[in-house]
Amino acid sequence: MVADLPVANPEASTPADFADAAVEAGMDADDVAEVTALFEAVRYGDRPVTETRAERATDALRRLERTDVEEDPSP
Repeated sequence: MVADLPVANPEASTPADFADAAVEAGMDADDVAEVTALFEAVRYGDRPVTETRAERATDALRRLERTDVEEDPSP
């Protein structure tokens, strides 16, 4: 999903960069924020992957996958 987002330098981009690009491409801001926060908490924080976090992430990702997204929102 993130591979399709228009991010200039994906290897050096932050989760916030991807989140901004996702919202600009038309994805739901609340779902993007949910996935980003969960990712950051587990990847960069001390939070373990719990069943609850995994379910929240899966639910938000499924909603995002159903979103029609512009391939390149630039004019």
